Amino acid sequence: MAQYYSTQYTQAYINNPTTKIDKGLVSGERRLAYAKITLTAALLLNDVVDFLKLPAGALVTDVIFKSGNVGGTFNLGYKANGVDSAAPAAWLSGQAANAVARTAVLAGMFKQFTVETTVSAVAATAGSAAGDIEVAVEYVIV
Repeated sequence: MAQYYSTQYTQAYINNPTTKIDKGLVSGERRLAYAKITLTAALLLNDVVDFLKLPAGALVTDVIFKSGNVGGTFNLGYKANGVDSAAPAAWLSGQAANAVARTAVLAGMFKQFTVETTVSAVAATAGSAAGDIEVAVEYVIV
């Protein structure tokens, strides 16, 4: 039988001397950032909605996206320093409107940001109506 240890377990209990673990990883306070936009017209293909900013050091633990009956599909992700990330659909890709969804893209789960970062959505297909879109991001500061 093989024995394996997480990085944090190794730092705290195996290494001698021990290594300090980032407080946010073991006893971090969960924070929630929430934003809502009420669209007065349908979104067009590639329209961008910036929802909120996450602080430097944020480690994302969950993302929830809710859209009303606005039509179209969305990619939800992040921009660092105003520049699109290498993976603009980091959390949800091709999310249909009139639904609620949680983080669905593996690469975006537990993403940690070293700089202040903008959470945004891009219309992957054109919408058909006005309505509400809401986003909630749960994170800890590391």
